[in-house]
Parts: sequence; structure tokens; C-alpha cells
Amino acid sequence: MNKLLHAGLFRLKKSRIFWVALSLSFVLGILITSSQANERAKWLAAGYENVFSMDNVFFDYVLVGPLLTAVFVPLFFGTEYSDGAIRNKLATGHSRWAVYLSNLTLSAGVALLFCAAYMLPVYILGKLLLDPMELPASAAFSILAGSILLMLAVCGILTAVQMLCTHKAVTTSISLLLIFILLAIGVIHHEKIIAPEYTSGYTTSINGALEEITQKNPHYLEGAKRTFYEWMLDLNPGGQMLQYSIRHPSHPVRMPLLSLGLLALSTGAGLTVFRKKDLK
Repeated sequence: MNKLLHAGLFRLKKSRIFWVALSLSFVLGILITSSQANERAKWLAAGYENVFSMDNVFFDYVLVGPLLTAVFVPLFFGTEYSDGAIRNKLATGHSRWAVYLSNLTLSAGVALLFCAAYMLPVYILGKLLLDPMELPASAAFSILAGSILLMLAVCGILTAVQMLCTHKAVTTSISLLLIFILLAIGVIHHEKIIAPEYTSGYTTSINGALEEITQKNPHYLEGAKRTFYEWMLDLNPGGQMLQYSIRHPSHPVRMPLLSLGLLALSTGAGLTVFRKKDLK
């Protein structure tokens, strides 16, 4: 497997898609931080202070990383099917599990590099142009650790999709669509969970005056239904991406464990099918 990783790293150094995606992540970090700094300057001119801390943009790497990885993985590893590289690896004595796990390992490393490429300019420019990070160091570390496991889970899913599909264009479309669908589902579940228990409104009294009333929100989730949606939000990688990006993970211990479970499940399923796949 070490030889496969060395060969993969050699290819990576010459990969145009890798360097383009890495540069894009770095540039996005610059652009997003600069945009936030411009907004901060406007608010400062209006007399407001401490409204644009670095927190607002720093943790968006959990959105940038998966999207770039969903493009990189099928395009980079998809050529192994088209040029017969996978068959050559197997012909030279490498086992299927070694080929699969080497690709997964390389994908995970690249995904974390994409995140780091975004974080670096945000941190440097944020120190200069934005307000200090408000999140406590312990909470920031918890999000960082949890998001790393999230990225591994995402890579496990994307690698399984890529290793089981032979067409780069189809795999790229499936991977990107999957990330967007998971994120959209996460947004829907999150909106349901944060719905308030009570809502306020106004009604006209007998004498014609407006009176404020508070009533039960019919969309508020309770009991087993609320528990179900919370589990679905935490289990869904898109739900975790959303929670980490807004710096409010609902269950900071459960979410990393679920990410590890997703990584194990997707890798086990993908490897099982790949070992039986006809590569001729």
C-alpha cells in the first residue's frame, strides 16, 4: 500500500485539477474574508463595533472542502478506469483492498489540504481586518476535531461512489449532486428543529387597540419526532456541515462518533462491492 500511496502522491504533484482546486480554495478564503472586511468597515463607519468577528467566515471550510473534494475525487481517480491503471495495479500484485484504501487515504489528505488552504488566508487576513474570534478556544478545537472526522466521512462516501462507477462525468455529477442534496436536507431538518415553541402576533381588542398574543407554534417539534429529526440532522453529513459552519454543533460528542460510523459503513460497503466488481 505504501507504493500505491507514493505513486498517488507523484501523480498528485502533476495533477492540474488538484492545483486548480487548491488555488480556488485559497482564493475563496481571500475573497470571502475581504468581503467581510468591507462590510465591517461600513458598519464601523455607521458607529457599530464588534459585529464582524473572524468566526463568521473561518469555519466555512466545512462547506468549501466537501464541494471541492466532490469534484477532485472523480476527476483525479476516474482516469484510473479510463487508462487501465487499476487493472495494472492489480496485475502487479496489489490487492483490491490496498488499491481502495490507498485512494481513500489520498482523498482524505487532499480534502484536508483544501480545508487548510481556505483557513490559512482567512486566519491571516482575519487577524488584520476582522474582529477577534469570539468562540472560546475549547469550542473552536471541538469544531475543528469534529469537522476533520466529518471530512473523512465525506471522503469515505465519495470514494465509494468513485470506485464503483467507471465514468468520470457521471461520477462527478453524482458526487456534486449528493453533496448539495445532503446539505439541502440538513437545512430543512435544521429549520424544523430551531422553530420556536411559541410565536407572537397581534390581535384587535374590543375597543380597537392592538394586543400582543402568544400562541403555540403548530410546527414546533416535540417528543419522539424531535429526537428523530435531531438524529437525522447529526447523522447527515450535510447537517453536520451546516452546524459546524454556523458554529453551533448540537451534539459535539455524538456527531464525531456518527462520522466515524459513516466512514466505516461507506468504506466497508464500497470495499465489499469493489472486490467483486468486474474491471475488464
